[in-house]
Amino acid sequence: MRPVMLALLVMVSACGGPTAYGPAGTDGLGYRETALDDRRYLISVAGNYETPADRVTLYLLYRAAELADQAGAYGFEVLRRDSESLTAYRSANGGSILLGGDNPRYRDYPRAAASRAGYVYPITRYRGEAEVRLIDADDPAKGQANVYEAAALLARLAASVRGS
Repeated sequence: MRPVMLALLVMVSACGGPTAYGPAGTDGLGYRETALDDRRYLISVAGNYETPADRVTLYLLYRAAELADQAGAYGFEVLRRDSESLTAYRSANGGSILLGGDNPRYRDYPRAAASRAGYVYPITRYRGEAEVRLIDADDPAKGQANVYEAAALLARLAASVRGS
């Protein structure tokens, strides 16, 4: 039992908490944006296994608000948003990740792996993507549910995003 507890302690301490807000590093975690034209951006955010889906969404919105603010725009309109989850399975007695997920080919894999490796638990990470269009204060889209005012959003979310 002691080696299992030690392995769990090492795994938990190595994770270091949810992904901090910032540009993606060499590990791919964080945000990235691609300018599609002078007013449209594709923003993606990837979190680690301790970053919940709602935090990934929060980072997407915050980054879009930063881009709008930097461009001197009133805000932004979300044209398209998508998210995905990737679930892997970790063996408590070996610490190895056993691939699985939503692919039907792996549907029974966790059960089969559990019988070989002992206790197996799922770990899930989230990735989000949004296409946004920067808008001015007189844009006809202003007032729609998918339109956000950059300054208000930055002020409201700063403590949650920057303080985390």
